[in-house]
Amino acid sequence: MKRYLFSIALLALIPTMLPAQDAAAPDGDAIVKEVGAMMEAFNKGDADMLIDKTHPAIYKLAGGEENFKQTLRAGAKQIMELGVKIESFKAEAPKEFHQAGDEQVCFVPTHAVMLTQGMRIKSSSFMIAARKAGQGWYYLDGSSLKANPEMLWTFFPELDKGIKIPETTMEMLEKAPAE
Repeated sequence: MKRYLFSIALLALIPTMLPAQDAAAPDGDAIVKEVGAMMEAFNKGDADMLIDKTHPAIYKLAGGEENFKQTLRAGAKQIMELGVKIESFKAEAPKEFHQAGDEQVCFVPTHAVMLTQGMRIKSSSFMIAARKAGQGWYYLDGSSLKANPEMLWTFFPELDKGIKIPETTMEMLEKAPAE
């Protein structure tokens, strides 16, 4: 009987002795793919995919959902007219996931090289990904938080105030080659 109880106790303890698995890894891969697809859509001037995947928290700041959609479509058109192109883009899987009330929130590091008006610009920034349990991910551009970090808690008031917001950088690399 003692041997039987010892075996049961050992089986119960084995999971706690194994290295922890990152349960969010599959989500991290899916997030990276979605962010990459969003940047491809942006590069083609397709505002609809961006609209579909944008977190609704932005609507209030944009004057409502319809105003946001109109503004984003007009902005995408203007970007295309200016000839802004993403030359290279890479998103990294988020490292940490945080609770904000009924939403899960994470930061998705991004690195891009853009061509615009004869200039090549390198940026390191992040997207904010958020979802409610059992639902898909929605996104917000995190680069705007550099000027106004408190905006993060406007979007997610229940998010821990001690969270460190990732850094964003932008630098001019060189003049782009003439086409």
